[in-house]
Amino acid sequence: MDTTSTTKPCKKCGGTRRYKPRPGRKTGACIDCANKLNREWARKDRKNNPEIYKQRLKKYKDNHPERGTAHWKVNNAIKYGKLPKISDCSCADCGIEAREYHHKDYSKPLEVVPLCHQCHIKRHLK
Repeated sequence: MDTTSTTKPCKKCGGTRRYKPRPGRKTGACIDCANKLNREWARKDRKNNPEIYKQRLKKYKDNHPERGTAHWKVNNAIKYGKLPKISDCSCADCGIEAREYHHKDYSKPLEVVPLCHQCHIKRHLK
């Protein structure tokens, strides 16, 4: 299922990688510009409301301790050369450059699969 559309260029950068129009969704920016804007909002939120950000982070860590431990172990494995850097891997599903490691089971933290962002989302939606 392809979620991108190439009908109109982005109003900001002229890019054509866009989401298909859906009711209630503004389609002025391309996917990359929308992601950049979301990252900027997150940085501002973290900077302007550090206490609220810390509370949200603590709540997430309390609700999902196994995820944090698994992510920490993967980062250390990359740091010490037990796992390759994600930029050196290709997606296990489609073959393009991987951007994320996917955990099928968080209790086995080093059993990961390199995936691109789109394929990672698809695996979580299944």
